Amino acid sequence: SMTFAVDKKTGTRKVELKGEGFFEVKHHEEKPFVIEAEETLVRDLGTAFNVKAYPDQDTVEVVVQSGVVQFYTARDSGINLKAGETGLYSKRTKSFTRLMRADTNVFAYKTGVFAFHSTDLRSVVDRINEVYDSQISLGSEKIGDCHLTVNFNNEQLDTIVDSPALPEASAN
Repeated sequence: SMTFAVDKKTGTRKVELKGEGFFEVKHHEEKPFVIEAEETLVRDLGTAFNVKAYPDQDTVEVVVQSGVVQFYTARDSGINLKAGETGLYSKRTKSFTRLMRADTNVFAYKTGVFAFHSTDLRSVVDRINEVYDSQISLGSEKIGDCHLTVNFNNEQLDTIVDSPALPEASAN
């Protein structure tokens, strides 16, 4: 869910987010854009980025596609993230972590494009289930440890499940 408001005094554009959303923001110095996600804040510094903040998960994740964002809390100045970086915030430990390489599949729900390179099959299925809101399952736990390299470009879920790249997979 998302709510949007503009503070008439400061001109600040503010979004409260629960869940996941992709933002492409035109930067205006005099009209800051801030996302409140769980206990974190993400301030646009001219960019396109994804925020994942589900109430039932311990982490808040920000992935920057272009530009720069500030990822912080009311009590911690946090970290600045630039294009290609991922920031994680642990609600449990109240700490930030920077990952220097973003997972391009984070944007798959928006783009329909997946690129898996030597990725374990279990992770592939988990990501596809998340994007397609499906329940693909593997025929055996052991096969989930197999690694594969495969790309999907706006494929229908049935096409992905029937792909030879996903052995022993079935959609429920």
